[in-house]
Parts: sequence; C-alpha cells; structure tokens
Amino acid sequence: MVENNVNIFVKSYWNYFLELEDQFIATKKFVEFDVSNFATYSVEYLKLFQAVCSEIDVVAKILAEEYDTSFKRIENKNIQKWGYYLQSAYPHLETTSVTFNNDYSVCPWQNWKYEKYTDKNGALRYRLLQGKETPFWWTAYNKVKHERTSHFKDGKANYVRANQKNLIYALAALYILEKSYLESIKAGRKMSYIESKLFMYD
Repeated sequence: MVENNVNIFVKSYWNYFLELEDQFIATKKFVEFDVSNFATYSVEYLKLFQAVCSEIDVVAKILAEEYDTSFKRIENKNIQKWGYYLQSAYPHLETTSVTFNNDYSVCPWQNWKYEKYTDKNGALRYRLLQGKETPFWWTAYNKVKHERTSHFKDGKANYVRANQKNLIYALAALYILEKSYLESIKAGRKMSYIESKLFMYD
C-alpha cells in the first residue's frame, strides 16, 4: 500500500478508533475500569458497544480485501468469511493479547479460527474449526443488536450484555486489527500517528 493510502487509513479508521476510545475513557468518571465492574451495563455502553463492533465489521472487510482482492466478489460478507481471510493475513490474531489500562491482559480473538469447505451441493462455505468458537463479545453484540429484549440462560434480557467487559474486549479486538495492519505495512517506513491511551501489546 502506498504511503498516501496509509495516511488515508490513519485518518479514516485509526483516528475513529481513537475517538471511540476517548468516548469510553469519558465513562470512567462514572464507572471505574475494574474487573469488579465487568457486569455493569448502561445506555452509553450500549451505544459504544454497537459502534465498536460495527467498526470491527467495516475494518475487517477492508483488511480482507487488502489481503486478497477476490474477497470483493464474495456475497454476504459475515464474520465467518472475513474471519477466514483475516486469519490467513494475520495468523497471530488468535493468540495476540494486549494490556488494558496498564492493568491486565485481554485476548479478544482467543480460540477463534475458520476453515473453508465445500458442501454436498458443491457450494463453498466457511465454518469454525472443530474446538474453536465465536468470540463471546461478538455473540453478545449480535444478541444486543438483534434480540435486545429477549432473555438468555440466566433470565436476564440481552440488553445487559452491553456491559463493560464486552466493550473492553471489543475495543481491544478493534485495536489489534488496526495495529496489525499498520505494523504489517510499516516495513521501515516512518509513520506518525497517535497511540492508544488504553491498550498496548503485552
């Protein structure tokens, strides 16, 4: 990718990540960032959770296309499809952990991997590898987005999944995606952009 496009990525995607991060930091004066507050949920967390996960979907598709232009021709680009391409481009995703708030490590893409296969009708499909799973925060995002007032096992509405823990992990996942891309294209090139206030690689 040429330098001009790198600058476009920083302006269009990385700077938006920083804005989402700043909005999350602003909530700290009401609810401390602490594991004891992981289950805390709010309308503000709901708004941010949906914005962060929506941006993950956007950025993931951009990076998948950057890695393999054939991705552009795929229809219904969901997490199984862009996940497969991202894991080919960045095989370290599944094991990458970052430190949050100089406090503890999170590994948002842990145990997440897809395979491509052909079904009985000859159609190309994507699925989780045996023993792997969809990130818990992504499942929570879809429940909050599509089934907000429905209830899950403990009897609570899906609304409560818009909590601090899921938001932290989602923001960490977005950070890892974007930093992975920026680091991959750095290649000795001098790049200047503002660093995250909340995350750093372990």
